This record gives sequence, structure tokens and C-alpha cells, in this order.
Amino acid sequence: MKLKSKLLMPALVLGALTISSISACSSEIGSDEKTKIVFWTNIYDPEDEPTGEVEMMDKIVAAFEDEYPNIDVEYKQSGKYANIHATIQSNIKNIDNLPNMAVCYPDYVVNYLENGNVLKMDSFMNSTEYGFGHDANNKGASEADTVASDVNEAFLKEGQQYAIEGTYSLPWYKNSEALFYNSDVLDEVFGPGKYEDKLTNWEGLISLARELMQKTDLKTYWSHEVKPKNYVIDEHKVYWKSMKDQIPTDGSAPSNYATPISYDSIDNLFITFAEMMDVPYTGGDANKDGKITKSEAILFYNPNTGANAKTVQMIKMLKGWYDEGLITTSEMLDTAGNGDYGCWNEYTYNQNSFMYINGSKNAWYGSYNTFRGKVLPTPVIDEGMLESTPRVINPNANSKAMSQGANIVFFDKGDAQNEAAWLFYKFLTNTENSSTVGLQMTSMPVRSSSYDTEAFKAATAAKNDFPEKISDPTTNKTNQAENYEYLQANVYDIYKQYDANEQTFVAPVSQFSSSARSAIESMMINVFKYEGNDLDGYINEQIIAAYNQIA
Repeated sequence: MKLKSKLLMPALVLGALTISSISACSSEIGSDEKTKIVFWTNIYDPEDEPTGEVEMMDKIVAAFEDEYPNIDVEYKQSGKYANIHATIQSNIKNIDNLPNMAVCYPDYVVNYLENGNVLKMDSFMNSTEYGFGHDANNKGASEADTVASDVNEAFLKEGQQYAIEGTYSLPWYKNSEALFYNSDVLDEVFGPGKYEDKLTNWEGLISLARELMQKTDLKTYWSHEVKPKNYVIDEHKVYWKSMKDQIPTDGSAPSNYATPISYDSIDNLFITFAEMMDVPYTGGDANKDGKITKSEAILFYNPNTGANAKTVQMIKMLKGWYDEGLITTSEMLDTAGNGDYGCWNEYTYNQNSFMYINGSKNAWYGSYNTFRGKVLPTPVIDEGMLESTPRVINPNANSKAMSQGANIVFFDKGDAQNEAAWLFYKFLTNTENSSTVGLQMTSMPVRSSSYDTEAFKAATAAKNDFPEKISDPTTNKTNQAENYEYLQANVYDIYKQYDANEQTFVAPVSQFSSSARSAIESMMINVFKYEGNDLDGYINEQIIAAYNQIA
């Protein structure tokens, strides 16, 4: 069944009722009686600017219903993650008001588990009749495109990290991060082919940033709004942090000083560095007693022993880079009125940042306006960076990319609907469909085999088709479509590398996950802004404040 309606109100009561008590996986499969299931999704496809997501889901649902004619699937455009979460939370104690399946972030499920309506998926996954790798329509015969061993292990484990043993959410599609960079500017400053190796590791990245800041006569182009409302492209001089007092106030240049490196999210910056440098951040049920206490969940501070020494060292290193003007984040640009789009604006419109780490899903961010962008996996780092430099880069350095994105939670609606929902999930994430969803959402498929589909191979075909440089950026923008196709192809290739090398990671999930991330964000903003003389003391104060903020 195609999309029926949009779910907009948090207390909407849905009639996701069983039409038949016959199990979708029983010997009665193929009978005239049907089982209906409802799936709340974050599919986004406005009528005035179609994205193709509805068309994708319509095709997948139609193919599933052809294969399982006694199951009727209704999926709904239910808003963003937070909208879906709020709707579930307001109805969590009334199973009749909940769908069979819903898109979620894995840590949302912690709250749902407290109310007992979340379906444990292990028996479905492991069934020899209809589980992973078994064809329900053929008496459990082998089904190569749904085997469990093909699912990305990190993605699968994310739904198994709850205090209660078992699997309570399953991956649908995932995003990660990548390094976008302005190749036109870096080619001009360093020469083509003479700097790319430094973009693969943080020591090289920082050295490039320092070299770039020696160019006090660097000029680039920026796209800015003038009245009447339209955008113009002007050449402007780049003003580094040490030159911020020279920034003209007449609107002839961006109002922010330039920063060589920008990292879109300050909390992702902290969490990713902690993962790569083996710095304690958060943990899970260490005592294996079915509950996660705050002392188990929060590892960067202990009330009895104080702040973790490696955590303090890492924060000081990042703070030093910020003070030097080498790096910034979107949160640090809020005072300039840029909000969540701070680093995006600086990298794209303003050309005031030249190496940009952001969600890899957003490949189109790198294809704006007057320059050509390229993309690489996130740079590697290792614990040795806490030591004095210069030094030899550790060839075994850790390269980790944070994994975020859609999981699916299932609610216990009775045997027939539960089994039907599982069958639909398994079909939705088989090799071909996982590839289709990944390509449509510019995201990582959940299966390794999806990277070998013909569709995925075709999507990476343009990875070497770098567009020609334009002659006059002030009058002729880059061919955005060509640059986007090139960037997107390379993002998909990066996904394949991440999957093959097991480079993605997820932070442990607990009832403290969300507030821990918020506390880290506040702590890092405060530390970056600090201008006093006792940095060590202030960092310790902020770590304690972050710990106390977590509840």
C-alpha cells in the first residue's frame, strides 16, 4: 500500500489493527485474509520539491506486497526524528496508538523500554523459518540477500547496547562524516598533488592550516545578499584570526575572521577525538546487572577520582588549536548570527574556511558557488598526538568516523503483526533495497553486499570526473551539478571504505546518552571561549559542571 497520510499531531490515534490473527510467517501465508502493519517514517518529500523518497518507498512496499500478498503495509510521513519521538512518547502507554515500526535514534528506545511495549527482535532474527538468511515463503530455505553476517556489525550492535539484554532496535540507513575541502584554493597555495597526503591525518591537517595562515594576501570569492534580494559574487581578502581587527565593516568582506578548518559539530568533534585517541567518554552496563548507572555511563569524570587526565589533555589540545585560529565549529559562530549553518556558510558562501568536516550525507554542501570541492575520509589520529611534536605519525593510527542515522524500533502488537513487521524489515534491508535506500538518502547501506550492486557501482562511476575550473568566478558559477555528482560518487566510495575497514563507531546507548552529548557541547563552548589564566583549573571546573548537568 502506498503512503496514506501524514502524521503531524503528537497525540494522533492510529488504527494499526490486526485484520487477521493468522501469522504472516505461518503455513497460512498466501490466504485471502490480511495482516496490516503501520510504519512511521522520516521520509521527506514535499509536493513542491519532490525528493524521490516517496517514490522509492512506494516501489519497495509494492514489491513486498507482491511477495507477501497477505500483508498490507502502510507507511506514513511522520516528520523528523524529534517529531516521531514526541508522538511515541505521548502515546507510549497505549499500545493501540502506536505503530508496528517507527524510525528512531537508538537512544530514544531507552525511554520506550521503560514502558514494556518495545518488541525484542532476537527470536525473529534467529528463526530458522523466517529469520535472517531464511526464506519464509520457502519453508526457511536459504536466503542469501538477508544473512545476518552481511549486516554492518557496529550498526547492529547499536541496537543491542541497552541495559536489558537483547536487540530492541535495528538499523535502516546510516550517515557518517567526511572531510570536504576547497581544492581550488589549496591547489593555488600549495600546488596540485603537493598537499593531499597531509589531509589524511590530523597532524598533517594542522600543519597545512598553519602554512595557510601565513598567506596574508590570500584572496577568494564570496556570495552575499544585496538589496533588492539577490546574491552577488565578489572577490575578498581573507582575514585570519590575527588579522580580525582589520576586517572592513562596510560589507566588502565576510564579518567573521577566516579559519582554515571547520568542524560542523563541537560535540561530534569531542566524541570522535575521544574515540580515536582512546579517551574515556561514555560506557554501558559494566556490571552486567541489567541497569546502567551514571558512574557506568559517564567515564570522563568520577566523583571519587576527579576528571580523567587524558580527557583534560585532549581538551587542552583542541582549545589550543581554537585559540591559534586553526579550527572553529558552528557553535562558535553563533554570535555572528550564523546559527546551525555557521560552518556551512563559511565554507561555501563566504569561502572563509577551506577544510570542512561535516556529515557525509550532505555532499551537496561542497558543491556551492564559486569553487570546486573534493572530499576524503575523516583524518586519522592516535593517542600519541597528546605528546610533544614534531614526531613520526603512527602508521597504525586510529581512523574512526562517527555513525549516526536511522534505526527502526518495533512495538508489540501481537504475533501476526509482529511477524509481518519483521518480514517487512528484512525485505526493506535486503541487499538490493538497502542499496536503493542508501543511494536515495545519500547514506550508508546496512549491508556490505549492497556496495557490490550494479546501482551502487553506477553511483560511484563519476568519482574521477572532476569538473573543469571556471575562468571567472564573479560572473560564472561552477557547474554545481557536475561537482555534486563528483562529490556524491566519492562519498559513496568513502562509505564502502568505512564499511570494509570497520571504521564507523557508535557511542554506547543509555538513559544518559542525550544529556551527556548536550553537556559536552556546553562544556566545549565554554572552554573555547575561556580567556583566563588558569586553563587547567577552568577545564576541571567545566568537566565537573558537565557531569553534574547529566541526568
